[in-house]
Amino acid sequence: MKNTPKELAEIIGISETALEVYLFVLQHGELPEEKIQVLSNMSSQEVQDAIKELSDHQLISQKNNPQMFFAKTILQMQAGIEKQQQLVKDIKNFVWPSLQNQDNKRFFQFSGWDAIKQVYMELLQEARKTQLHFIAFENNLVNSKLGKDFVDKYVNLRTKYEITAHVICPKNLEDESYKKNYKNKYTKIKLIKNLDIDENVVIVGNSIMSFSPNTLDGNFHRNSSKANTWRSIFWHLWND
Repeated sequence: MKNTPKELAEIIGISETALEVYLFVLQHGELPEEKIQVLSNMSSQEVQDAIKELSDHQLISQKNNPQMFFAKTILQMQAGIEKQQQLVKDIKNFVWPSLQNQDNKRFFQFSGWDAIKQVYMELLQEARKTQLHFIAFENNLVNSKLGKDFVDKYVNLRTKYEITAHVICPKNLEDESYKKNYKNKYTKIKLIKNLDIDENVVIVGNSIMSFSPNTLDGNFHRNSSKANTWRSIFWHLWND
């Protein structure tokens, strides 16, 4: 189906006025500004604005003659598109294996409160370096077992580094107290009724830490697919 001028302008990313000027120049091969104004029946300012817009999109140029404007031909546009498509293909071939390797770069298991604290701090340092946000599912009955001193230090450091954290917790007395004590400019906490959290999960970028308070066994993954799935679930609950 043939596109309308408006649709074609939107596809190219220019205004309809600029498209009209481009087509005039394309049809004639080259035109001075005054001739464009006559053919298009536009004001001098409209033509100048259209020329600037087309120049910004590299659709017209003046080459070596400052008085004449030349349009990029259809063949030149096609060659440019083919070059861009090949460039995208080359980038994918170069970057994609690297991203896959990065996803699988780290996986390890840990056990015990000391190891859990260590991984929490490792994620904090990663967030500090990358300036990525935290999102977490946390049962603060578990945090109480981490010790108030550690939780104070951890949240205070996160705030000091200006790292934003969004945390979803069950709605109970312990978590209401946690929210009251630690909610601040950088720590956002949402309590949800009837939410059972048997495993704490913390996500920073593509890094995911999860651990069970019952067994004190945990896993650390760096995996974009898992992280994106957790993020999707988290924000669905957060925005509900």
